[in-house]
Amino acid sequence: MYRLLKKLPLRVKLLSGMAAAVLLICLFIYSYYPERQRQQSITATETKVQSMAEMVALGVGIGLESGNYNAIMEAMRWAKRDSSLAYIMLFDTSGADFAAFKPDNVKIKASEALKAAKSFEAGGVLHAHTDIVYRGVNYGKVLLGYSLQPLYDETNRNRQTTALISFILFAMGLLVSYALSSALLRPVNVLFVAAKRVANGERDIQVKVKSQDELGVLARAFNEMISKIQQSMDESRDRDWIKTARAELNDLIRGDFSIEDLASRVNDYMVKKLGAPVAAIYLMEDCDSESLDKQKIHRVATWGLNDPQKADIYLSSNDGLIAEVVRKAGPLVLENLPEGFYNIRTGVGSAPATQVHLYPLINNDEVVGVFEIAGFREFSQLEEDFLKQAIEILGAAFNSARSRCRLNLLLDKTREQAKKLRQQQEELQRNNNELEAKAAEREKLIKKLSEANEAAKDATKAKSEFLANMSHEIRTPMNGVIGMTSLLMDTKLTSEQMEYVQTIQTSSEALLTIINDILDFSKIESGKLELERQPFNVRQCVEDSIDLMVPKAEENEVNLAYEIDIGVPDMLEGDITRVRQILVNLLSNAVKFTRQGDVVISVTGSRISDNQFEVCFAVRDSGIGIPKDRLDRLFHAFSQVDASTTRKYGGTGLGLAICKRLAELMGGRIWVESEAGKGSTFSFSIIAGYRQKVEKNTGSRSPEILKNKNVLIVDDNSTNRRVLSLQIGNWGMTFAQAENGKQALELLESGQTFDLAILDMQMPEMDGLSLGGKIREKYSLPLVMLTSLSRRDSDLKQSKGLFAAYLLKPVKQAQLQETLIRIFDKSYSTQPPEKHESSFDGEMSDRHPLKILLAEDNVVNQKVAQRLLDKMGYRVDIVGNGLEALEAIERRKYDVVFMDVQMPEMDGLAASREINKRWRNSEKRPHIVAMTANAMQGDREMCEKAGMDDYISKPVQIKELINALEKCPSHKS
Repeated sequence: MYRLLKKLPLRVKLLSGMAAAVLLICLFIYSYYPERQRQQSITATETKVQSMAEMVALGVGIGLESGNYNAIMEAMRWAKRDSSLAYIMLFDTSGADFAAFKPDNVKIKASEALKAAKSFEAGGVLHAHTDIVYRGVNYGKVLLGYSLQPLYDETNRNRQTTALISFILFAMGLLVSYALSSALLRPVNVLFVAAKRVANGERDIQVKVKSQDELGVLARAFNEMISKIQQSMDESRDRDWIKTARAELNDLIRGDFSIEDLASRVNDYMVKKLGAPVAAIYLMEDCDSESLDKQKIHRVATWGLNDPQKADIYLSSNDGLIAEVVRKAGPLVLENLPEGFYNIRTGVGSAPATQVHLYPLINNDEVVGVFEIAGFREFSQLEEDFLKQAIEILGAAFNSARSRCRLNLLLDKTREQAKKLRQQQEELQRNNNELEAKAAEREKLIKKLSEANEAAKDATKAKSEFLANMSHEIRTPMNGVIGMTSLLMDTKLTSEQMEYVQTIQTSSEALLTIINDILDFSKIESGKLELERQPFNVRQCVEDSIDLMVPKAEENEVNLAYEIDIGVPDMLEGDITRVRQILVNLLSNAVKFTRQGDVVISVTGSRISDNQFEVCFAVRDSGIGIPKDRLDRLFHAFSQVDASTTRKYGGTGLGLAICKRLAELMGGRIWVESEAGKGSTFSFSIIAGYRQKVEKNTGSRSPEILKNKNVLIVDDNSTNRRVLSLQIGNWGMTFAQAENGKQALELLESGQTFDLAILDMQMPEMDGLSLGGKIREKYSLPLVMLTSLSRRDSDLKQSKGLFAAYLLKPVKQAQLQETLIRIFDKSYSTQPPEKHESSFDGEMSDRHPLKILLAEDNVVNQKVAQRLLDKMGYRVDIVGNGLEALEAIERRKYDVVFMDVQMPEMDGLAASREINKRWRNSEKRPHIVAMTANAMQGDREMCEKAGMDDYISKPVQIKELINALEKCPSHKS
């Protein structure tokens, strides 16, 4: 079908299409309009019938309500006036009909009709029913039917009329289609003939346009197309001419020409190609090495100018039209030239030029020269287009020629440089020979340095051996001090005696720490120092460090105090021994260099991660200070600020160097700020492990009792007042401060009420004792005295019960809190004091029986070890050297031998080797525990290599001794 339509003529296609369109329109009208009219009529009839049923129901309802049956009949007669009414029936609420108009030819099933929709069509009748409701009372239903036959008759008449109209429209459409096709195809035939003529090669063809409709537009477009075809052919011919000229020019300049030869070839070609009698080429610089930097315009070739013999001339960079073209990097066209401005020589004379073109030769946005051409006529557009394209080619060509020229100059320079390079190589060879001679001398020097290094190692070994011997000799008496102190603490002591003994123990341990630090310096130098990591209390660490300095501080009349920022946790993880070592060292220096002043420790910090905390300790003093030009000596080993033999303050110069190394090992640093005559502040930081803050155990009594208590603080030292204020302020207490007794009495007389007063003993004009007496004369508030360790006994005797409590300076926070609670809570003092828990387990020998042999040559150490083991229930056999130990083991079986390393006749190492040799696999072989004062790196490994089973360093710590005993196999087992 589609192929058949393609073959049909356009007229037939047009007629067929329009006829089909008209036919479809007629069919649509015939099928749509009558049916639409029918639906509209049915909808209107449904509305009418429903309204009729409602009107009848209203009349019937009125009649039933009033009992007027004539009204019911009147309503039915009103409905029967419509001739299309097929039937009407009235039903009561039980479904029984009580009135009806129903012809015999009408068959209706009332029960089914009443159940159906309120209006529906069936059997050519439109049925409708509604409720009989009047004043809210339902009396039954109305059912009526309406005949649709008149509606059907009217619909048939409409269909017939529509069919007739559609036929008439179809006929008229065919006539109009025929007329339009003739009018449309006539201009198309004209265009068809014109197109065939164009196809046969004709060009000057124009179709006459008479109409202004679409066909007229098509005809004008056809004429425009013919014009553009002609123009395109002309442009194609011009492009071919330019393309040929460009190819000729490219062929002409291809080759390795000098700049002058290239310029002459270009001038000859351009003059002949364009028919112009004059041409010239200018370049920005010459290839002559002497003129590379002149930046002048050089005319390298001419054609037809009046001075051809002077082509090789230079123009200034701001001279004339050529320079103007170079400056603006754009073409210049001269027309309508004045007479005599530009003459061209001819065979019969000279004549003025009609037009002059000047073009810049550009390559990579750089002007390399100018091309000039002139003639007796104006150039055509085609010639100007060729000139513009030719200039691009010539710019690259002359730049390439210039580059080749420069390359040749560069090659000449390279040859010259190669010659110089050969000379330099010869000189280098001579220098190399000299270096080889020096290298031989260096080898000799290295050999000497190696020998010196070996000597240094021997010296280091000797130093280590010396430090080991010194450690042993110092630790041996220290073992007696610490051991006897531990035994003394296990006896019945008063709280004051216990405090003294604890101070002795702390001092001994600090002294032992200093001894260890001397050894640690050698470990630090060799990089073998290991840090511990365990929980420690920051406040306890600071207070213990201060306790060690109290006697010396009192001797120098120095006030010691400390401040801990509230943001610093109570518990951190790190090496408390190393932190305390640094603090003790800095405190010792501060007290030593301060007379009658303050030494204050400040502790601050910040959290740097979830499990790390940076702590900063600052020790500030008001001493002599340090000159700025000597600060750089402080942290160097064996260096003193005052190194003269007449210096006032002694010292090894090793302490601050160790502090610096320890701070760095703990992830921090150490620094100092000082001014001569005004004191110093030594600060160091560490990175410690972070733990959640632990509340202090205050027993069953809560510090709530201290809240809102008002305290009077009297002390002439501002630092002490600030520290006390911070401490009691953290407990919710309020306070007032006075710097002397007079101010304190004025505050009391002003009417302020205080719950307690804290008085310093040593104050100018009026000391604490005198002030306490005056306060007691008028006021009954409890008094607390702050006194020094050296004055405590005398102050107690003089006070005669005047004060409720006495606290030693510097005041520890825990002691201050406990004292205040005891004062305000009367029941607190009646409680029995805490029982000191012994460090010894007196029943350990029953649980873990052992036969013990002690090999020790020092009598004090023998006594200390014997007493320590006696406290745990053990009986000990003692021998004085290794030979006696071997004889004792021969006589009796021992479970454990505590073996000292350094003993006369036979040391502990040799004795241990001999024990392992004699009783290696025998039950008689005892458990050997090294107990030595040697604490250098490698001592433990040396003991293990000798066959010892365990290792304890002196001074002996009770916990280490218990751990060693628990590891020993018992004869009971």
